[in-house]
Amino acid sequence: MRRIPLSSITALVLLALPAAAMAADDKGTVIPGIKQGVPMMISALLTFGIVFFFLWKFAWPAISKGLEERDRKLLEGLEASKRALAQANEMKERYESQLTEARGEAQRILAETKARQAEFAAELRTKADAELTRMRERAQKDIDAARRVAVNELYAEAARLATLMAGKILEREVGEQDQARLIEQALREFQAGQQALNN
Repeated sequence: MRRIPLSSITALVLLALPAAAMAADDKGTVIPGIKQGVPMMISALLTFGIVFFFLWKFAWPAISKGLEERDRKLLEGLEASKRALAQANEMKERYESQLTEARGEAQRILAETKARQAEFAAELRTKADAELTRMRERAQKDIDAARRVAVNELYAEAARLATLMAGKILEREVGEQDQARLIEQALREFQAGQQALNN
């Protein structure tokens, strides 16, 4: 069976009291007189007192408890917000500190990289200069060797030509003009060979 709440019974009683006071009036006038107003006033005061008592006894503690709970939750929320703000500020400071450290580290790495790059470029330049010097020396040696070979070949050719000329001279008698012409021709060939060697 379903229970009827006490507050519902109280509300019915309170509503019935003024109606009972009005029913006691025999004349049926709309505006009650002093005699009829006293019972209404007493019933109104009694109704107010009963409602006040029930509100004070049953409703107000629940309302008060709800307000206190709401205040407590608001204060807890405010405290949680303060803690979250403090944590956020701490994390921000930590992040900014780490960011500053990272920037410093990046600058240090960049400086090291530039220094290494400069060292590497200097080392490459030194190696390239050394290699170029070795190549020049090797080329000069090759040129000197080729010159020696050419001079030796020139001497051999000159000797062959001298022998050839001597053979031609011996085959026929050479006049002064022929002899001068042969000497000039040999000298021209010798000079042409020397110029070829120098180039």
